[in-house]
Amino acid sequence: MSNLEKRCRLIEKCIEEFEAETRPLHALINTLQSILDSLDNQKAWVDAFRSEWWTLEQVYAVALDRGETSLSFASRTLVHAAIHKMKLRLKQAN
Repeated sequence: MSNLEKRCRLIEKCIEEFEAETRPLHALINTLQSILDSLDNQKAWVDAFRSEWWTLEQVYAVALDRGETSLSFASRTLVHAAIHKMKLRLKQAN
């Protein structure tokens, strides 16, 4: 199993935990950033995946700035769309 495959499995696990509401959004964002930073030899794939990660980062930053304790419907919609795209990128990597 390649390093990319191992990291993709870890990302999948983190996303599953987020969807099961056992991993908060900020923890998902931080973990994904660490994983992506460790994949320095997969620049094209990381850049494509990071574009979806960036959506999560922006939504979370706006929620913090507004003092929201939970995500609005619009924010949740953006997060779920980004997660869906992440899953598609993970399938492409495998």
